[in-house]
Amino acid sequence: PIGRWVLRTACEQLAAWTSELTMDVNVSAVQLLEPGFVDDVAEILRDTAVAPERIVLELTESILVHDAEAARAVLHDLRNLGVRLAIDEGLQSGAPASPGRSPIQNRALSKLD
Repeated sequence: PIGRWVLRTACEQLAAWTSELTMDVNVSAVQLLEPGFVDDVAEILRDTAVAPERIVLELTESILVHDAEAARAVLHDLRNLGVRLAIDEGLQSGAPASPGRSPIQNRALSKLD
């Protein structure tokens, strides 16, 4: 799938750059909830030798609307890998995640010009 290709390409590019840079990669709700997504992320990080903390998976708030419990489980598994997570709340509407239960570390504010 294209989402896996995008993540792999981003990690390959990041590996070629200095180790001090990080990269945000957008992930759709559909991609996040695909079976094996966490395994794919782990494999890509291993194959490219990119430290997990250098990747920020940027998600829309709608992820928690599709299947909140399944999404929360996947997000916790990603956090356990060391990947950072951010919510892009600038382009979506809907209820924000509950801060106490969410594995999200950052909120990325997008703006339309």
